[in-house]
Amino acid sequence: ASRVHPLADAQAIPLRRLVQEPFVLREPGSGTRLAVEKFFAAQGMPLRVLRMELASNEAVKLAVAGGLGITVLSAHTLALERADGELAVLDVEGFPIRRQWYLVYPKARELSVVAATFLDFLRTEAPRTAERYLKNLPGRRAPQGRPDLLASEPGEPS
Repeated sequence: ASRVHPLADAQAIPLRRLVQEPFVLREPGSGTRLAVEKFFAAQGMPLRVLRMELASNEAVKLAVAGGLGITVLSAHTLALERADGELAVLDVEGFPIRRQWYLVYPKARELSVVAATFLDFLRTEAPRTAERYLKNLPGRRAPQGRPDLLASEPGEPS
């Protein structure tokens, strides 16, 4: 949400309250949007209010910072944001939404040095980057019982 959104300082926001807000989401078919829609539908609360659809995470962040609505983005998308920036991470019951990332490459081919290095980076640094971001948010608590929020071993969901 925008840093000045009325829910920015609220704790344990119920989903039923969140779905009353206008949402800014990625375009239909994006992985993040599919995960968000699936999560809310599984809770019996499909998103009904959609303010706008945008084709990039950066455009979504700008729209939200401008007060046009709220969104759900991955921690990786927010990892480079400043903690004192224009966005606030809301404390929502049932969040974060966990999802798996998949890396696909030909098993029969040896990976190039660049591809192998990138794969190693994704397995080790991506979870750490998101975890560092979430730990450094002012006033942000890790979900109850989840101090390891995004930590995972290589090959595990993150």
